[in-house]
Amino acid sequence: MKIQALTVFFFIILAGCVSNKNDNTPLIGFLDYVQDPTIEQAHDGFFDALKENGYDTENNTLKVVYANAQGDIPTLNQAADMILAKQPVLVATNVTLPTITMANKTNEVPIFMIVSPRPDIAGLTDASGKNPPNLFGVYETLAYIDTAISIIPEVMPDAKVIGTIYNQAEPQSVDAVHVLQEACNRFGIQLILKPVTNSSESQLVAQSLLNENIDA
Repeated sequence: MKIQALTVFFFIILAGCVSNKNDNTPLIGFLDYVQDPTIEQAHDGFFDALKENGYDTENNTLKVVYANAQGDIPTLNQAADMILAKQPVLVATNVTLPTITMANKTNEVPIFMIVSPRPDIAGLTDASGKNPPNLFGVYETLAYIDTAISIIPEVMPDAKVIGTIYNQAEPQSVDAVHVLQEACNRFGIQLILKPVTNSSESQLVAQSLLNENIDA
């Protein structure tokens, strides 16, 4: 993580060196997909790390153009274009879809991905398996899923049916479902799936899932 943070600071320092004479304050973009308390922790952590290293909007050592797509794909594309039009020195992308969107729009502006899957899982590698040259940051794998399933028989020996909600518009979520299904098959557990397409459906879908007589 320290190496990734140093890379961010390198790009920001470089930006200050090449900025116009009237304003040496580096500009970065931050692209969110949804408004969510858990996702906001990644947002806060990113800016806390910058602040600890001397880059902060309050002290006028950093400028930020921020956009949140509110779970809407057309809005996400428009937001990505808007950020790139501001010519940022770097763009941070929070969760999978902003990362994929931004990577498809530029191969020059550095992209720092957050809460995103490994580039090959996200379908961002080329035919030779290489990552986009401007993509770096912190990525996730799906290795945690096996552990999440294997612990269920230990704490709930009688559990035979589990349920889950997933975002069918989110590539990493869909990939996770495939891994989850394979893990359930190995442990002889039935998996009931309920898809959602936006956050407004979550409560209704969750209630529907609870009506399926699931054990966990």
